[in-house]
Amino acid sequence: MSGRAQRQATPTQQTDTRVDAQAPQQGAQSNAQAQAALRGENGAAPAAEGQAQQTPRQQFIAGYRTFLQTRTTEIAELTGDTKARRVEGLLLQVETVSSQLAAGTVPDLATLATAPTTEGGTTASDVSGFVPPELIPAVRALIRTLEVGIADATAGTGTQVEGSAHSADDWNSRLGVPQYRTQSDNLTSPEATCNVTSFAMVLERLGYSRADVVAAVETELKKAWLRSQRRDPAREDLSQIELPEGEWERRVRTFLDNENAADSNYKRLRGGTTTNAQRANMAETFQADAQMEDLVAFLMSQLGISRTSITGNAGTILNRVEPTAAERPTQETLQRGGANTWPVVKERMKTTLDAGGGVMLSLFHKGRGQTGTHIVTVQQVTGDGIVIDDPYGGMRATYRRDQTGDAYADVGSTRGASAYRNRVGANDTDADGVDDDWRVRRAQDPAANESRGESDTITDTQMSGAWNYVSLFNRAAPAAAAAPAAGANGNARTTAQ
Repeated sequence: MSGRAQRQATPTQQTDTRVDAQAPQQGAQSNAQAQAALRGENGAAPAAEGQAQQTPRQQFIAGYRTFLQTRTTEIAELTGDTKARRVEGLLLQVETVSSQLAAGTVPDLATLATAPTTEGGTTASDVSGFVPPELIPAVRALIRTLEVGIADATAGTGTQVEGSAHSADDWNSRLGVPQYRTQSDNLTSPEATCNVTSFAMVLERLGYSRADVVAAVETELKKAWLRSQRRDPAREDLSQIELPEGEWERRVRTFLDNENAADSNYKRLRGGTTTNAQRANMAETFQADAQMEDLVAFLMSQLGISRTSITGNAGTILNRVEPTAAERPTQETLQRGGANTWPVVKERMKTTLDAGGGVMLSLFHKGRGQTGTHIVTVQQVTGDGIVIDDPYGGMRATYRRDQTGDAYADVGSTRGASAYRNRVGANDTDADGVDDDWRVRRAQDPAANESRGESDTITDTQMSGAWNYVSLFNRAAPAAAAAPAAGANGNARTTAQ
C-alpha cells in the first residue's frame, strides 16, 4: 500500500462530532443478537430520555465492537495456521469496514462474515482504513495475537521487526492501531521517556511503523557520514549511498555512552549504570532489536533535539519520518487557558481521532502546588471523559490536581512500590547483566504489571483540572477516494449513514 493510501485521511460524507458514551463491552453471541442489543432488546437499555440518540455509525461501531470481542473468544479455541488465518481474515475485514466508515458509509452488521477468509493473501491493496478509536482495544488484541506468535503456526517470510510473526504485515501502522507501549521497558531512561513512548504510539496511529523510523535514522546517518567525508548531502542521491560497515553500531554506541553519562541513575540506560561491555552488546543489536520509541530517541539525538522538547520539535521529526510534504501529518497544540476549555478541547480531540489522527496530552501529575508534567496518548473520547494509553501506568482514580498526592501513588505514599505504575522487568536472556525487556520481542508481550496504563479510563472530573496542553496530529488531506465494495474476506453490503 502506498504511503498516501495508508496514511492520509479519507473524506467523510457526514461528520458526527457528538461525544458518545462507552458501549457495553460484553454480550452478543451472534450478529442478530448484537443488533438486538443496539435496539434495546435482550436487556440492553435504549438511550435515556433527554440523551441524544446514537447515529447509525455509532450504533454500528458499538455492535461491531461486540462482534469482534465474540470472534476473539472463538479464536482462543483455535490452533496453528487455522488460528493465524482467522485472525488475519478478521483484520482484513476490519480494514475494509474501517475504510467504508471513513468514507461515510455504514456497513450492514448482519451480513459480515463471522469466519472471514484471507483469500488473495494479506497484501495491502488500495483499500485503506484507519480503525475508529472506539475499536482500538478490540483490534489491538487481535494484532497482539499475531505479534506474539501462535504455536505450531507457519512462520512468515519477510517479517517486520514489531510486525506479525506469520506474515510481512505490520498491522499496527497499517490499521492505525498503536501497540500499547510502556516506558518501563525502554532502553533509554525508563522513568523519563513518556515523551518518545507516547510519540511512537501517535506515529503508529498516523500510519507509520518502526521501519519508517529506521529509514529516517538511516538517512540522518548517511548525511552525517557524508559530511565527515567533506561531501555535501544535498548534492548526493542518498538512496545510492551505503553506510560503511559498523557505522550504525558506532553511532549508537556514542548515543548509549552519552545516555550512560546522565547525572542521575534514573536518566540512564535501563535506569542504572552499565559497563562498556554491556553497552557494546546493546549497540551491536540495537538496529535489529530496539523498540520504536528508543529509535525515536536515537533519531532525536542525531537531530540535536532533547527528549524533553519533543512537542515543540515534532514537526522536525515528522519531516524526517515523512519526507513527502503532501503526505506529511500536521500538528496543532492547544494550551490550557482562554478559549481552550476542557469541553472545547475534548471536541477537538474527538474530531482528530475520528479522522485517523493522533493526540498527545500533557498533564500535571504531582498534585497541588507541584508543576511536574507527564505525557500520554489519547485513545478515544467518551461522554464523561477520555480513554488514554498511559506509558507510565494507571492513574489513581481519586487523583485531583488541586489535592495533595501523586497520580501514580496512594496519598501519603511514593511511586517507588506503587501498584499504579508499570513495573520494570528483569529478563536477562543473553546473560550480559542487563535485562532484555527493551528488546522488541519482550516488549510485544508485556506482563500485566507492565501494562497498567493500557486503555485507562479517565473522567472529566480528573482531567479537567489536570490537563496542561494537547497536541493534535492530523493526517494529510487526501486525494479523492471511494469506499470499497464487498469483498471475499467477509465485508458485506452497506447502507447510507
